[in-house]
Amino acid sequence: MSEFNKNLRLLAVINNPMKKAILLILGLTCFSFWSNAAGVSGPGKAKSLKKIENGVMIDAEHARMMILCYSSTTLRVRVVPKDFGDDFSYAVVQKPSGNFKTVTESTAGWELCTDSLSVTVSKATLATRVLNLKGQVLCEDFPSFPYTWQGTEVTCYKKLFPDEKFIGLGE
Repeated sequence: MSEFNKNLRLLAVINNPMKKAILLILGLTCFSFWSNAAGVSGPGKAKSLKKIENGVMIDAEHARMMILCYSSTTLRVRVVPKDFGDDFSYAVVQKPSGNFKTVTESTAGWELCTDSLSVTVSKATLATRVLNLKGQVLCEDFPSFPYTWQGTEVTCYKKLFPDEKFIGLGE
C-alpha cells in the first residue's frame, strides 16, 4: 500500500464519528496518565475564602489563590501551589487600592463584585470568570483545567475568543 493510500485510510478512520470518539477518549486517557506520571498537578477543590486588605485569599487542597482589587476595573489574580513569596513584579508597579463591594458564596463558588466587574470563582477548580456590568465575558479560565504546575513551572489555561490572542510575558 502506498504512503498516500495509508494517509487516506487514516483520514477515513478519523472521519468516522465513533472512531473519533474512541480516539478522543484514548487521547484524554493517555494525557491523564502522562500528566500524573510527569508530576503535573492542579489546585484541587477550594476549602475556604478569607477577605484580606484589597481582596480575597482562597485556600484549596493543593494551592492558594489571591485576587486583589487595584481599582473597580483592574484586578490581579495570583495562584501558587504553596505559600506566596515576595510580591515582586516587573509588570505590576502600582499598589492595590480598591475593594470588592460584595462577596457572595454559593454551592458552586463565589461571586466578587466591584462597581464595574463581577468575578466568579469555581470551588471545584478555582477557575475564574470576569464579566462587565452588561454580563459580557471579559476574561475566562478554561473551566475544567484552569491552572497546573510541574515543579516550579506554573501554567494557566484561558478560554480564547475568536478575535483575540493570549500572550504571556513569562513572569
